[in-house]
Amino acid sequence: CHRQTFFLKNCDCKGTKKNNCSRKTLLVYKRIRLIVKCCCRLSLVGTLSVSVVIDFFVLTLHELIYNRFSRMLQSKDIFDDGTILGFWKIEETLEELLSMATPDLQRQVQAMSFKSDKRRLEFVAVRLLLHTLVETDATIGYKDSGEPYLDDGSYYISITHTREYVGIILNPTHRVGIDVERISDKAVRVKDKFLSDGEQAFVEHDNARVHLALMWSVKEAIYKVMPTKPSNIIEQITISPFVPYLEGTIEALETATKDKTTFHLRYRIEPEGCKVWTVMITK
Repeated sequence: CHRQTFFLKNCDCKGTKKNNCSRKTLLVYKRIRLIVKCCCRLSLVGTLSVSVVIDFFVLTLHELIYNRFSRMLQSKDIFDDGTILGFWKIEETLEELLSMATPDLQRQVQAMSFKSDKRRLEFVAVRLLLHTLVETDATIGYKDSGEPYLDDGSYYISITHTREYVGIILNPTHRVGIDVERISDKAVRVKDKFLSDGEQAFVEHDNARVHLALMWSVKEAIYKVMPTKPSNIIEQITISPFVPYLEGTIEALETATKDKTTFHLRYRIEPEGCKVWTVMITK
């Protein structure tokens, strides 16, 4: 029914195995509906229609659950290989984020200079996301290449951010890469800068914005995960033909190194953008 669709559409966890608040929400909804029907049969609701009472409960329940989750993780996944994946939708102000930060992080933010308020907001959100995903005292550092790392060496880490979203992927033993790209006309305009003619040939014309944003994200994630960075992502990273679904796996080959590693990247497509991540398994 449309009310169930309403719940699923607005619940960030999408009812996945690890994050099943939408399933719980629907279960509570069904119980409320049953209770209201029983009350009506017993004449305890009076002249109010069943639909009006149910709508009242649905909206109230949605506000309680969705508003709570909007201030928390958008999603968190833990995979069998130890990979931890998390995204945070930044709806808070800087002051609200800092109120959740440790005193050390607050002092760090005050002592640093940022190019913009957006960068400052992302800086805080990324570190809050890290400490939400894992219990750690580790801090994020950056190599000369710009690659992030944890100072205690507990996990390999990759970070992404775009407008209101930040994302982190962690793995205790393998290098990781992550990227988020918004679905927009930008990928269409700059496709020649990251795709070969052969890759562009299998792009769906009626779904080009999504297809190209996803392919851009794939190349960014591979670039991040590789210890030796490709000098030319058009020629040295090749994406195998695929048809985009809401989520799935994409295969790509890098030829920048002698290993010529094949990557199997996972992805999700959401209204806000494409999310892609990968773990580098070396032979």
